[in-house]
Order: sequence, then structure tokens, then C-alpha cells
Amino acid sequence: MDGTGTDGFGFPPKPWSQSRMKALRKAILAGDEEVDGLSYTEVYDWYFSALQSIVGAIGNLDLSGLDVHDIRLSSRVKTVDTLRDKLIRIPSMSITSVHDVMGARIAADMSLATQDELVDRLCRLLGTERTEVLDIRSRPHSGYRAVHVILRTGGVSAEIQIRTLLQDLWANCFEEAGDLFGRGIRYDGDPERDDHGLTTLLRGISEGIAALELAEEGPLSMKAAARLTNERGCYERGLRMTAISLKGLRTAHGLQSGIEGE
Repeated sequence: MDGTGTDGFGFPPKPWSQSRMKALRKAILAGDEEVDGLSYTEVYDWYFSALQSIVGAIGNLDLSGLDVHDIRLSSRVKTVDTLRDKLIRIPSMSITSVHDVMGARIAADMSLATQDELVDRLCRLLGTERTEVLDIRSRPHSGYRAVHVILRTGGVSAEIQIRTLLQDLWANCFEEAGDLFGRGIRYDGDPERDDHGLTTLLRGISEGIAALELAEEGPLSMKAAARLTNERGCYERGLRMTAISLKGLRTAHGLQSGIEGE
């Protein structure tokens, strides 16, 4: 892939006109999912097909020379419910200007420096002229930390999230907590029901992870490196156990997962 032009992704023809998409937006805000000549199912299917082309391109990402382990690539298109929530939060936004209607995620066991290099290589692969980098590590959203690459091409956008292992484990726990205690916590809101302090605890853990990952950039003595390795293991085990517990609670309450990413 040469990173130029939109035809390289092989997007299918769009099933909508601008006027029908505007009408569909109004319908979605009113609680419906279709208008005459267009349904969100058709829009979803188009975005899904387009996303497969983007994911295929990401699969060509050059990882040579990078200290990356346990790399995972996933993708999703927003459901109509989560899209509706976003349109309600941002009334002036059109559907096609929502930059994360379709999105992919790269998560891997890697350092912050490697995360930076991975982001740079991804932007060069997709085309630097059509990508924008949003670094959410220094200014996190309610504790959420990651780097997002926004791809704008063919009149639509896609969001590619790049997370370290601990950033990803934390985000998955926080998403599970949002399903249980109200998704407003993702936007610095308070829990809608008693979470026994979990939201506050997770936000504090996010600060600890950020400090740990910065400290790991070194240079480090053998003693300091061993201490950080032990600390990392504690965070990883704790977050994995917390995620399992939260999933169990969600299942017990008959709730579906709302995980779609930030």
C-alpha cells in the first residue's frame, strides 16, 4: 500500500446520499433506525465492509525491529444505540463526521517508546496526509490512556486505537464497570449506582500505571528494574482478576457488554 488516494482501500459504493444520511440522523435521535430509502443496517454493513479493507491494510504493518509481544488486532462498527448516545452528546455532529463509527484496536505488550514508533509506522502506512494522532496518555479521559490514529478518507473516518498491555487491561476493566455502574463514568461522571468505590479505585490505578510506564523508560538499575517488573505483574494480575469479576457481575445482572472503545 502506497498511502496515497482513497481507492487503495477498495471501499464499496456508499448506499446513501447526503440528504438521506441527514434524515437518518434525525430518525436515530428520535429512537428509530431507518428512513425511506436508508436504514442503519445498510450503513452498518457498508462501514463493516470498509473497515475490513482498513484492517487488511493494518495487517501489513511493519513490526521489524520492534520489541512487541502478544499483539492483538480487533475491530468493530458502532451499534445504533452507541451511535445515538454519541449524537445526543454532540448535537452538531453528523454521522459521517463521527470519527469512530468504525474502529480498530492494536493492543500489545510494549513500552511507551515502542508505542510511539508503532503509531508513527501506522501513520506512514495509512498515509500521513490523511491521518491525525490523538495522544490521550498525558491528558487522559477519566483515566483512559491510549494513542488514537484518526484516518480520514473517502468522506468518512476510522479510529485506530493503539494501547500498551496495561492500558488495554485497564480500559477493558473500566468498560465493564461502565456497563454495571453507568457509562457516564467514561466522561468523568459519577456512577449511577453504588460501585463501592471501584470507579475511584480504577482511576487511581490508571495514575499508577502511567507512572510505572514512564519509569520503565529508564535508565534503570537492576534493583529498580526488578521492582518495576514486580509492580507490573501486580497490576496485570489485579486487572485480569477484576475484569473476570466484573464480567461475572454483568452476566449475573443479564447485561450485554457495551465495549466499543473510547
